[in-house]
Amino acid sequence: MRGPQCTKLVLIVVALAAPLSVLTLLDSTSHAGVQQCNTRCQTSQTNCTLRCDGDQACIEKCKQTARDCVQTCSQDGGTRG
Repeated sequence: MRGPQCTKLVLIVVALAAPLSVLTLLDSTSHAGVQQCNTRCQTSQTNCTLRCDGDQACIEKCKQTARDCVQTCSQDGGTRG
């Protein structure tokens, strides 16, 4: 297949592939956002726990705050966490 028919086929394939590429990019971007958000939650929990200096009540508050943070990351795609 050569000429105008081949050109039309290539254009159709490109036209169909472009939206799929954008959707894939958007999905991977949101997933990366959640992962980065969760990492920020974990880092914050580690720093909080270190500041507690062994106080168990303080450490439990840090853990709860981290759980809430991770939940927020999951709910909003990592945009607010």
